Amino acid sequence: MYGKDGKTPLSPLEWAESLRETATHLWPRAQGAGQTGDNGGKATKKWGEYTETERAAMARDNPDAFKKLQATRGT
Repeated sequence: MYGKDGKTPLSPLEWAESLRETATHLWPRAQGAGQTGDNGGKATKKWGEYTETERAAMARDNPDAFKKLQATRGT
């Protein structure tokens, strides 16, 4: 197989790019991210609106966001 110029062999990058069109199942769309957007790094829910499991997961996975969430405890 030849590359785009028709003279040189198909490069691995060109081959992979061609698969994006013919084998779309190899590049599934991301799922589960939910709504995206910039909220200025603020928690969208307050402390009491999270379950203990959610708070523990946030503390483990995103300590900065957890610290911001803790600031909403008194409100």
